[in-house]
Formats: sequence, C-alpha cells, structure tokens
Amino acid sequence: MPFDNALVAWYFPARPPQVELEFDCLTPTVESPLGRYIDGMYRLDPFLHAFDRGLAPGFYRLADVAPDRFRKSDYYEHYFREAVGQDECQLVCHVDNAVLSVSMGADRRYSSAVPRTLAPWLPLLLALVSQQTRLNDTAARRSSVSGVPLARPIRDALGRFGAGVLSAREAQVARLILQGHSPRSVAQELRISAETVKTHRRHAYVKLGVQTSSALFALFASGIPPSS
Repeated sequence: MPFDNALVAWYFPARPPQVELEFDCLTPTVESPLGRYIDGMYRLDPFLHAFDRGLAPGFYRLADVAPDRFRKSDYYEHYFREAVGQDECQLVCHVDNAVLSVSMGADRRYSSAVPRTLAPWLPLLLALVSQQTRLNDTAARRSSVSGVPLARPIRDALGRFGAGVLSAREAQVARLILQGHSPRSVAQELRISAETVKTHRRHAYVKLGVQTSSALFALFASGIPPSS
C-alpha cells in the first residue's frame, strides 16, 4: 500500500511509547517531530486512546478510531498534519502485555477500500509479527511492568492536565476537547447533556485563562519540551 512515512512503536504500561523505526520518504532532511510526540503529544493520539479502550488486533484507518471533530482539532492542525500527514493507517498487534503498532502516514486520504485490500493478508501479518517479536525476546524485556492495564497510565498522563485548577468533570471535558471531541461527542462519552458540557467547558476556560480550543491546546503543548 502507498505511504509517505512510517513508524513502528511499542505501546506498553507506565512509559511513553518505545520507537523501533521511523521512516519518512518525503522529507528525510527535515527535523523529525518524533521528539515532541514522545515527550507528550502521544497523549492526544487517537490510536493510543483506542488501545486504551481495548482495540482488537487488526488493520485500521484513522477514521475508524478518531473522535468526530478530530480533523478540526488543534492537535490535527498544528501537530498531526506536520508529523503524519492528512491520514494514517495502523497495523495493530498484541504481544503479551503490549501493543505493537505499525503506522503508515500519507499526505492524502486513504480510501475505505484499503482495509479490504489487506484483509486476506491480515492473519498472516499478525502471526508473523507476533512470532518474530517472541523470537527476538523483546516481549520479555517489556514485561517488567506486566499486569498493569494499558489504560491506567494513559489516563494518568493526560489526567494531570489542569490538576489542582479544574474540577474532575471540567478536566474530563477539557481532555476530551483536546482529543478532538465535539460537545455532542463529549456528552455521549460522559453521559451528560450537551448544554452541561458547554457549561463545564466555559468554566474550565475561565479557570485556565483561555478563550478558545486553540488556546487550550497551546496551554497543553506548552508543557511539552521542544524536540531536540
């Protein structure tokens, strides 16, 4: 399948992602945005939150996992498009207590036919990846934190945003907005009304001293060191 950049990374409990391979066929001389991803931007990655929700092994497009307003989010506009492109597909494998992701980004939209094209090969791909990682004994090195659900460190990491300033519900709303959820989607996630969501959003913005989602994203990004 065509792609412009690729990233192979492990996602496991209690630590940032561990990158095995980064490849960019379009701009190999441009400074990689990977440093900012590892330093904190990964917390807004929709695939990471899909892993949190128990995403099964398989092949997925960005449209399969992203919130309803992800492409209008500041994370998409100010980070994702530079780092990945317009779209992304991932081969997701489970090995012991970790997730191995093979990400393929493209500066164009992937067709909905792509997953169907790869479907006949998917069982073989997943089996080969799992077998190879076990042969390399990499799973054993990652299992030092085995038994800790993947969801907990993800929620803890993003959960620190606004700590000590926002109420628990205001922080939940702010985090979902950062991830690209619309008020209606936030309401569905939290099982509250859209008007209640807007009230919590307004209170959160006042407490954080921001007026827009862009300013909210800038505040979040300010806590992430520049890539070196």
